Amino acid sequence: MRRRDFLIGGGALTLAAAGGPLLFRGGRAIAGSSPIEGLIPFNDRDTLENIRAIIRHNGFRFEVDHTWCYHQYGYAATSADAKPLDPRSAPEQIIIPPAPAPADPELPSRFDLRDINGRSFIGPVRDQGCTGLCPLFATTAAAESAYNRRNNLYDDNSVLVSPLYMKHVANAGATEDLSALYSMTRSGIPWLEPGGLEGSCSEENFPFASYDDHAGSGQSPPAIQIKAATAAPRITLRRCALIHPYNYWETTNRIKRAIYKYGAVTAGIENNSAFRAYKSGIYEDIWIYPNKLPYYRGTTGHAIALVGWDDNPPEGGNGGCWILRNSWGPTWGEGGYMRIRYFSSRVNCATAFLEAESPDDGTLRIYGKVTVDGGGASEATVTLSGDDSFAVVAMDGTYGIPTLRPGSYRVTPDQPGVVFTPPYQDVNLTTGYAVVNFEGKSAIAG
Repeated sequence: MRRRDFLIGGGALTLAAAGGPLLFRGGRAIAGSSPIEGLIPFNDRDTLENIRAIIRHNGFRFEVDHTWCYHQYGYAATSADAKPLDPRSAPEQIIIPPAPAPADPELPSRFDLRDINGRSFIGPVRDQGCTGLCPLFATTAAAESAYNRRNNLYDDNSVLVSPLYMKHVANAGATEDLSALYSMTRSGIPWLEPGGLEGSCSEENFPFASYDDHAGSGQSPPAIQIKAATAAPRITLRRCALIHPYNYWETTNRIKRAIYKYGAVTAGIENNSAFRAYKSGIYEDIWIYPNKLPYYRGTTGHAIALVGWDDNPPEGGNGGCWILRNSWGPTWGEGGYMRIRYFSSRVNCATAFLEAESPDDGTLRIYGKVTVDGGGASEATVTLSGDDSFAVVAMDGTYGIPTLRPGSYRVTPDQPGVVFTPPYQDVNLTTGYAVVNFEGKSAIAG
């Protein structure tokens, strides 16, 4: 069985299914057909021989080899893990029929934060080791590139921020959704009391090497080092925003715009044996669809950053690719980077960016509370027209959107299966702040 040709991100995805999302189970779609039908998934304990056989079967165009992370994380397979190749072994994923999403004509076909007119606006690749702090390292890429671009800092003059500051001073957990990104903003983490220590100091003032000796031991860096970092100069950014257009297939354009305008975009990917063993080429797999609806609530296993794209890579193939920055050191992949097809490994599902501050930033804000059936709405989001950001509602239903400029905004709540009355509120923000609350009721299927 051979791979079906399809194009995603800038082109059209051929999918003979109409209507709503479909469930993909055991190598076949429940209804209609899919470009992943008949393809074989990578798993956590594939041998290199199995990975290479799957690459050939699926018609993919990348190479794998022994890497430190393929072995270090304890997933390296042995001959006992070798198994027959079976397309029916694929777990479930939700197939979303394609909707028109033509390439954005205002964006270049190729862009790379490492080479903007010969200048790099992002520092060297980091190495998180076995600490499990990938969300913090993905955040440093977004923070550094956003700050460097806003302040025209490049090459040896670019800033490097400390991931350890986020964890041990700003209280950003290594796995808490978005906490690291929020900790870099002047308003801090919404569900924590402001501590006056938002942002991050430089890597020089709190180097990650200070934590290496404690990796895997559960210990923290010495208290004297944390105290020194607390007193060090810090940088903060204006805001954190997520990227989740209604049309899943529009995410490629939206991610590109964020990288082009602000800096690196953080994302989550599926972390399997083939990903860990990646050496070169354009990585791809069958995980082009989300595993939850709405798609931005899906789960993945590793945080990375996207620093650019190429709609027409030299290897050809079906569709363009992201330039993915990992935190496994420069010996992994293509100098610490990977080129990955749009949508592969669910890379488009859960993305976010940081915007740096500028002299004309506003000081106004909108905040309030969202309730559903009389209780806090921890799953809701609040979107804001006129400013391409939105705030994630905190666990108790409160939300806040800071650093706004005077103007008119439309505030719209959203939660799957919930009807809000009114569906939105218009706000004319002139001074201070505006309080905008929403009440919703669960829709009853009828």
